[in-house]
Amino acid sequence: MTPRSRNQSNRALPKYWRLKNGSYSYRVPSHMRHLHDGKTEITLGQSLSKAYQTYASLYQTEECITQMRELFDRYTTEVISEKAPATQKANHRSMGRLRSALGDNLVTTVTPQAIYQYRDICGRKHSKKYANLDLEVLSTASPKRSSGV
Repeated sequence: MTPRSRNQSNRALPKYWRLKNGSYSYRVPSHMRHLHDGKTEITLGQSLSKAYQTYASLYQTEECITQMRELFDRYTTEVISEKAPATQKANHRSMGRLRSALGDNLVTTVTPQAIYQYRDICGRKHSKKYANLDLEVLSTASPKRSSGV
């Protein structure tokens, strides 16, 4: 039997997160409940920026990032939560679009050609302004690659 699909309002949120009764909560996976005294759900906060800050304090972010979804989660936790509220709102919208388009890809497989293709599709579907904003967020979220020197 296949699992239920996520609610439309929760699809832009990281895995195991949901908006419930006006506050963001984190459903603890069964293999991690021993870290939280058996709790199944933790309330993170009423604003999205507060929720990311609380989540960041609960878990140290791992250095080994393999998927774009993990990169987006880390960027949202560490960078977006520190910005002004209007910028946070715009960046969260961009993250939702980026997460749905590129989230399941490996970081190493996202090439400049794939990014240009995303820009073209987003420019036709939404607008060129949104496509450029998404690319701005993606460029600041991308991992720094060393040149090997």
